[in-house]
Amino acid sequence: MQGRGLKSRLLVGSALALAAIAPVCAQNARSYVATTGNDSYNCAVTTPCRTLKAALALTNAGGEIIVLNSGGYSGATVNKSMTITANGVVASIENGSGNGLVINTSGNVTLIGFNIHGMGGGNDGILVSNVGFLRLYDVVAENFVNNGIEFDAAGGLAIYSSKFNDNAGSGILISNSSANAYVQDTGLDHNGNGISVTGGAVTASNSYAHFNTTGFNVSGGALVLTGDDSVLNGTGITVSGSGTAQFTRCLISQNTTAYNVSGGTVSGSNPGTTVITGPTTGSLGTATALQ
Repeated sequence: MQGRGLKSRLLVGSALALAAIAPVCAQNARSYVATTGNDSYNCAVTTPCRTLKAALALTNAGGEIIVLNSGGYSGATVNKSMTITANGVVASIENGSGNGLVINTSGNVTLIGFNIHGMGGGNDGILVSNVGFLRLYDVVAENFVNNGIEFDAAGGLAIYSSKFNDNAGSGILISNSSANAYVQDTGLDHNGNGISVTGGAVTASNSYAHFNTTGFNVSGGALVLTGDDSVLNGTGITVSGSGTAQFTRCLISQNTTAYNVSGGTVSGSNPGTTVITGPTTGSLGTATALQ
């Protein structure tokens, strides 16, 4: 009898211990990941998951995933509305092949504080095929074969205080004709193109493009630059095809070619508030009158 009682207590204790870490069918409003976590856990703060993929599976649409400590985290496909936060830690995604993050949801997604590294072999840092509205805060995407972020969606994009470096394609590529994008306080260093617009409407404010083949490239859609620097690139601004670009309060200096217009239109403001130095190709259009 005593042995059976002890056995029963052990079984109960084991069941409780397993319940503390076992995945549950119910979804979390907030989930957690850590380098010490395990994907067999339930993604609670005391029993975090190891990967974003596991946390996404256990988090409600519209919920939040929080990164608890510094370290490397594998990429994932975000297929529901979600906020993924890495505040106060150094959270990295390293992808030597494929894409760092894929966004494919009709919902809204916010990404805060990730460093995404392509290691010279990854395709895109962030590939956006579908989204309602995507916000990036303090994100780094670098060293990808294609682009730091490729935005193919018809939704909205806002990028704040981020960096896109050493990408062979573009730091930021906007391709959908229905896309609307805003970029603020963001750096674009040593890419093929800093920002490339092939469709949609894009505004960049107080951002900089340095050491790129082309600082700002527009072959379709419209780009507005205000308070931006395009310095030490092969070409500061290139406009071709059906693209249009407007600039005011910008510094376009020490590029091999200041601007190259081979189609479309590019224009400054009247009165002029932009400093342009160096040789040019093509002509500026009629300046936009400042109100």
